Amino acid sequence: MEIKYSHLFIAAIFGLTLGLRLFFAFSTPHFTPDSYFAIRQLDSIAKTGLPVIQDSLSYGGRPFLFLPTFYYMLSFFSTFLPEWFVLKVIPNIFLSSLVLIVYLISKEMTGDEKAAVFASLISGFIPILVFKTAVSITEYSLVIPLMFLALYCFMRVEK
Repeated sequence: MEIKYSHLFIAAIFGLTLGLRLFFAFSTPHFTPDSYFAIRQLDSIAKTGLPVIQDSLSYGGRPFLFLPTFYYMLSFFSTFLPEWFVLKVIPNIFLSSLVLIVYLISKEMTGDEKAAVFASLISGFIPILVFKTAVSITEYSLVIPLMFLALYCFMRVEK
């Protein structure tokens, strides 16, 4: 398989997107307030193997309703990587992979390399996605690429 210029552009866009996201992630030592829920879940999974389902910190307790897949995935990475690295880098890698998935979707839809590269360039720098998720630990960093990957798989279901 020969390497095309479009593949080099996609790799450069992925690297640039990941670099920009990591620049914003490491420019602040703190996370958004919503991210501390994820840190609490990771600590609970590391200690007990189970996420926190009942909130004992609220008045009278309340149940948490969420899917723990994202937190289990982060806890898997935190077994052999430092926690600060997992919390800052892994969600940004997930969201940066959106560039590759959008390239595949655009290439499948249009058949044009230039249009697919341009679409992936635009998808890598969606302002609300960059600024709302770069310093936050949110499930959206896994859910959004998985939704686009599912869309791509549905497009190719006959093949």
